[in-house]
Amino acid sequence: MINLEKYKNELVKSGRYFGVNSNNIEKCDNISCSSCIFSEGGCDNERLKWLFEREKITITQKEKVFLDAFVERTEYWIARDKNGTLCLFNEEPLCDDGVWEDQFGQFVPLNINMFTFIKNDKAWPVSELKNLEVSDE
Repeated sequence: MINLEKYKNELVKSGRYFGVNSNNIEKCDNISCSSCIFSEGGCDNERLKWLFEREKITITQKEKVFLDAFVERTEYWIARDKNGTLCLFNEEPLCDDGVWEDQFGQFVPLNINMFTFIKNDKAWPVSELKNLEVSDE
């Protein structure tokens, strides 16, 4: 997800001239230039670049330990249904009207507070998740 998508509501409120400090979006008039991430130079150019930057996805140490329990020989998939249910599949699932299913209808429900970056738009292979950077949280 790019910053424009992630922060669209805040951007609408702040208008064209906005600044960012500690991932808080403010009207330019409400923050000092020295605390803004665009203070390095041409605000308009830096602001435009920032809007299209992709969010860096990380996993927690707890999530990493969970993923490391999986055997390398078999691919597993994790997906989130439109109602927020997080599921583990042992084959690539397909999404039908916001609900993820494999061909046999088998899945293991997971703690919905894990992998919060996983939305209803993609099933993630465990091998791909294992390659994500681990955050300090």
